[in-house]
Amino acid sequence: MSVTPRDELSARAGVDLSRLARQGAGSAVYTALVLLSLGLAVALAFNFRATWDFSKQRANSLSPKTLEALAGLEAPVAVHGLLRDADRRRDGYWDLLQLYGRKSDRVSVEIFDPNSRPAALEKLGLSAEDRNTIRDGISVATCGDRKVLFRGMGEEDVTNAILEAGSSRPRVIGFIRGYGERDPNSTADAGLSRFRDALRGEYYEIADVRLDAPIPEVTALVAAGPEAPIPQADLDRLGEWLSQGGRLLALIDPRYDSGLGTVVERWGLKADPAQVFDRRSNLRGQPEIPLGTDYSQHAAVRGFSAALPLALPIPVAVEDFDASDPALFHEFLVKSSRNSEGLTPEGTRTQGPFTLAAASWRPVDPKVAEGSETRVLLVGNVAFATNGFLAEASNRNFLLNGVGWLSRSRAMIAIRQDPLGGQVLKLRKGDFNVFQALLVGPLLAVILSGIVVFVRRRGL
Repeated sequence: MSVTPRDELSARAGVDLSRLARQGAGSAVYTALVLLSLGLAVALAFNFRATWDFSKQRANSLSPKTLEALAGLEAPVAVHGLLRDADRRRDGYWDLLQLYGRKSDRVSVEIFDPNSRPAALEKLGLSAEDRNTIRDGISVATCGDRKVLFRGMGEEDVTNAILEAGSSRPRVIGFIRGYGERDPNSTADAGLSRFRDALRGEYYEIADVRLDAPIPEVTALVAAGPEAPIPQADLDRLGEWLSQGGRLLALIDPRYDSGLGTVVERWGLKADPAQVFDRRSNLRGQPEIPLGTDYSQHAAVRGFSAALPLALPIPVAVEDFDASDPALFHEFLVKSSRNSEGLTPEGTRTQGPFTLAAASWRPVDPKVAEGSETRVLLVGNVAFATNGFLAEASNRNFLLNGVGWLSRSRAMIAIRQDPLGGQVLKLRKGDFNVFQALLVGPLLAVILSGIVVFVRRRGL
């Protein structure tokens, strides 16, 4: 049995210890650098946010018109999305709202489940009628004392609401008076005091307007079922006001011919004499109160569905037609069901569906009013807006949305032409956690493996 000399063993051990020390120091430095890099990456991920939109149509970023509107805000605006946690639209809507918050320090955004924060609803000043619609998802834009409720969840809807809430100009709704219209100050079932109060709840000012004198500066006019014939001179004055960018909500009482139809016909709208009734889709088994269930994609009814029908007592059909004006646009807003029938004064029956409300709009000649637009909304009924029926179905929401469309500026209509020009991958919170685990997991595994190898080589 041979014995290694002590000097040789000591020298070899000294060499081995020196090499191990160098290897250990190198591994420790490498491990420290990796951990430092990982920590820096995590810190940057949580503290630095940037997005890049490579879609062809810039579909995942705000449009130039919206950015211009945000830059011109004079006061801070808050957007509150009221959606239940289980609402599938919530994540996509929140992604959109966050774009506004990142692009403007004057816009703050939030989304919350109204069932979990009743105190927040009280702070927003939502009425009982407003709360009844929350189950379907609404949003509120606030600026100081101004409040704008809206239902849509697209860029147009949010931008318009922000502009409405942040506008310093008063919004005045004028009720045409003097021809037997429904009274906005009357609390009787046939009055319009609830409609008036609903408008005031959204910070509109109310004014009485007569057509036998120059029409004052108002945001929009409401003709609530005039009964007496309107003199031709007054009709001409109303028509001239419309041609200069006026806005009109015309609610027809089919029992009377006031002459208002001759004005709205210039804008591609007219009321049909056929009374509409529906034996299947109606309000509480009353065929004379059909329900409007088929909505278009027009801005005034965007977000409405068959679950939010319109209840119209004894309505007549409405027609939107080509008025031989290439600059005039028109579209139906809501139709009755396929089971509805129309009954003409002569007793002839026709099969539905029938248009119950329609809208038309036309840009004004820039020489007359730069950037303005005439808008007319015609409904073949006035009773649905009265105190006795305003709370039925979606009558109140439809009226307020219609007035909201009439009062908006032309500039923010049709912001995006092709919303499907690009797509974005959106992950829910749980999916995002899995994505993070898949991304960080391999890095942690490599680091752990390095530590294990280092420990084993050191013989620890």
